Order: sequence, then structure tokens, then C-alpha cells
Amino acid sequence: YPQLADFAFIEVGDFLGAFLKYLAKSTIKQLSFAGGIAKISKLAFGAFNLHRKDSQVDFARLASEAAFLGAGQELSQQIIAANTVQQVQEWCEHAGIPLADHLCRLARRQIQGKLAQTFRVEVLAVDRQGRCVGRQQA
Repeated sequence: YPQLADFAFIEVGDFLGAFLKYLAKSTIKQLSFAGGIAKISKLAFGAFNLHRKDSQVDFARLASEAAFLGAGQELSQQIIAANTVQQVQEWCEHAGIPLADHLCRLARRQIQGKLAQTFRVEVLAVDRQGRCVGRQQA
């Protein structure tokens, strides 16, 4: 969103849950939430404190979601043993499994659950190179 001024961006870090409480009471009615694929996966599975130690990546759940999308047994086992979500995303992208889009959809539902249904929410997942690898919008 290069057309937006710097003040249109808010870095929320650990405070996503608190930020959404505040946002729900504001006059703003649209949110674009962008984050790394690991943070998006944590949010997709219900974590709102994305940097906390108790908010770890659930690789078994990632494998389950990838299997739901068509990943075979071998890829699912690779995912369970993965070191990073970035690695999982690359494997899934190579295999034609739209995991990042799916995680963005799940993350969007989590955010939407904290806001009024009339609120427009978009979620974007980016990789370490800044490339958008997943997206879900209202």
C-alpha cells in the first residue's frame, strides 16, 4: 500500500489482542493485517500474543491443515519435522498446496471474531523477502 501515509500503519507486535479491542470501539471500519507466515499461522490457530513464549508454532496442526488441502503423507511428515514455517510454506508452494492463503483465511476469521461483522478485514502473509505469499480479504 505505497499510496498510504506512514501514519496509516501500526505495528502491534505482542499487543494484537489489545489492539483489536481498541479497534472494535473506534470509527475505523477496515483493517489490513500483514505479517510473516509464522505469525499468521499462530494467529490462524487462535494466538493473539504473537511473540510470547507460550505462542509456539504448531507444526502438527500445520501438517493437518496441509493434508486437508491435499498434501500427501510424505509432505505431512516433512511438515511435522520442519524447523520453520517459512520452510513449510516453500514446500507447500512447490507442491501446489495453497497453505498460506488458507492460513490467512483462518487468521481473518480469528480477527473478524473480535470485531463487528461489518468490519472489513484483509490478511496478508509475507515471506522474508517481502513477497506476498498468501492473502484473504472480505
